Amino acid sequence: MRVGGVTLAWLAAWAVLFVDPVQRHFAAFDDSAPLFGSLIRIVAPALVGASLLYAWARPRWLRRIEPAALAALAAAPVLVWKPLAALTVLVLAAAAFALGHLVLRRLGFLEDDPLEALVLAAGCGFALISFALFLVGLLGGLSPGPVGLLTLAALLAGRRDLPACIPLLRRSVAAWAASGAATSFPAGVSSFFAAVFIVPAAMVALAPALAHDALAMHLPAARFYVERHALQPLPFLDYSYYPQSFELLMAAQWPFGGQAGAQLLSPLLFALTLAALALVGKTLGLSPAARWVGVASVFALPFVHWTGSVVKNDLALALFAALALYCRLRSADDSRWLRLSVFFLASGMAVKYTATFVVAPMGALYLWRLPRLRRPVREALLWVGLFSVFALGWPLRAYLLTGNPVHPSQMSWAVESLRPNEMRPVETRSIPYWKIPWTIHFDGPNAFESPSANPMGFFLLLFVPGWLFRRAATGRAARLATLVFTALFFLYWGSVWPIIRYAIVPLSALVLMTAGGLAAWREAVGPRVRLALDVALAANFAFCLMPALISSVNGPQLELFAGRISEREYLRRTLITYPALEYLSSAAKPRDWILSIGANSGAYAPDPGRIRYENLTDPDYGLLVLPDYLRIARYDWLIVPADRAEQALERLPDGWSCEERFRDDALSVCRLSGPPGLPEPAQLTAVSPGGYDQNCGQVAQLVERSPEKAGVGGSNPSLATISPLPFDSF
Repeated sequence: MRVGGVTLAWLAAWAVLFVDPVQRHFAAFDDSAPLFGSLIRIVAPALVGASLLYAWARPRWLRRIEPAALAALAAAPVLVWKPLAALTVLVLAAAAFALGHLVLRRLGFLEDDPLEALVLAAGCGFALISFALFLVGLLGGLSPGPVGLLTLAALLAGRRDLPACIPLLRRSVAAWAASGAATSFPAGVSSFFAAVFIVPAAMVALAPALAHDALAMHLPAARFYVERHALQPLPFLDYSYYPQSFELLMAAQWPFGGQAGAQLLSPLLFALTLAALALVGKTLGLSPAARWVGVASVFALPFVHWTGSVVKNDLALALFAALALYCRLRSADDSRWLRLSVFFLASGMAVKYTATFVVAPMGALYLWRLPRLRRPVREALLWVGLFSVFALGWPLRAYLLTGNPVHPSQMSWAVESLRPNEMRPVETRSIPYWKIPWTIHFDGPNAFESPSANPMGFFLLLFVPGWLFRRAATGRAARLATLVFTALFFLYWGSVWPIIRYAIVPLSALVLMTAGGLAAWREAVGPRVRLALDVALAANFAFCLMPALISSVNGPQLELFAGRISEREYLRRTLITYPALEYLSSAAKPRDWILSIGANSGAYAPDPGRIRYENLTDPDYGLLVLPDYLRIARYDWLIVPADRAEQALERLPDGWSCEERFRDDALSVCRLSGPPGLPEPAQLTAVSPGGYDQNCGQVAQLVERSPEKAGVGGSNPSLATISPLPFDSF
């Protein structure tokens, strides 16, 4: 009775504290769409009640097939709206599974767990295919023919393994039906909200991309590789010197499924990451019902939901990091599993350098296990060899191109915490350790690219007392290793750059362990208090839906999927840079060069390799550097903010003229004419060993003369193309 009373008091206190965040999200809807704001006040509590009713009343036949039903719900809109893109993604996934299953079967890894076989095979296959694409890209073979042959080769090599996919899927559903999860009340609540969260995720994945990183980096790189048939850095995108395995996988989709096929790679990797986290939960000793609640809660975390739905490479890294952690936890004293873990860790490093946050704590876990192995020195050398082969090709490429293996970064950035905050730009300053939990829960803009102050929801805060009830003996060693991994990750990540999308796996591990604690907590209280915990679980899901909708859904999206507007009209109404780039797609010649100030949506440019854009937060500074660009290279088109067009004309250097050809409320497009003899911009993009773009020498001098105007040392990201990119652009 005492535990029940304390539980009710705890939940009541948090209910009072949550009133303000809920009201602020209601107000955010009111500001953008008053009608929707009125609806969400009705829908949010209605969903809480509906989830409880569903968990209580769902029929036996539905309980037994819930995972399959949710998978069908996710696949249906893709098949309806983008059938060709869906087919290309399915073929690539089939090739990855077939190849991965073949390799792992021959190495003796695949055992009785059907979910393990499915996820490990798919993850291994994607890692191997991305590595093969890296080699093909270096040889200039990223054209439809070689890429298609590579996919076909994977399918033919695993032709006897591919049919195993269907029985594994059936066995996974049967295992669910036979487990306690099928009858668990919290699992029913989680299934209901999983279905709800699939809808905005599908809308984001199927609509043309709008996210900044997707338009400025990931999609332009993938499209450029396809159009040039080679793994060549984009002339004005230093990001393309970083590891690009995710972009190469998108490039493999592009010739057959277009941009839509490339975009659908992200939700596919998202689904695999959630399945990999379920495997991690199993090693932690969680019951099937607790694993289901934990994975559904991770899916609903607003920052994870958005990051996994848009075109970002964070979920590719999260997949390989989760599989590396799982294999390490699964290993016991089996060196084969440790080697597989190193392979997945190296594959994550080939996605982006923020994998360093994972490499450091995983390295500690490897060293912890190393003395117990039979031949530790030989084993360590094997790990180094595996990691070198699958991870270090990217820094070697950057070194050969620039003289700097991590161009456009600096090696010191990996230990950026050694520099005092006052010597670091505002956007790369660390958050004090004690403040990080508060920041990621209540100060969203400082932890995630989100208008919401609560990108983590409140699952961890609500149910943290459940850790006091967790007494399961199974999985104790795995839980200890996971806590060590999470603590070391926190210490490193928190001192360098605690952006939460870089910490998907450790934060998800905490959610999983908290879900296990919640299950034990429910067993320790009576039926009425148990119902209060279930209501709190549903309320957290309903709250998480609000920031997810704010980040993911817009009015034109609803019209797009209702068939009332086209994709082009959708982009015109949602992306202020699109009309200008759409005009240039018809007006610019194939060899024209574009200089853009304020329009950095390179994915929709006529040619992503022939546009230089300055994403300037200060338009006046853009006008300041404009003459310096035009004095050193020839550009054919100029994009400037519409309200600065006249000032731009006044600042043209001698010998240059400009004729405005297009203008809307946001941007002006001008046709440039300059003096003869100026070189093309691409001829001036050689990089120095220090990692700086040499064609900006005059601009660099300008910055040196006037650093306060240029924003050096501040939060202004406008120098991304004339200085190393900030650390959060990895």
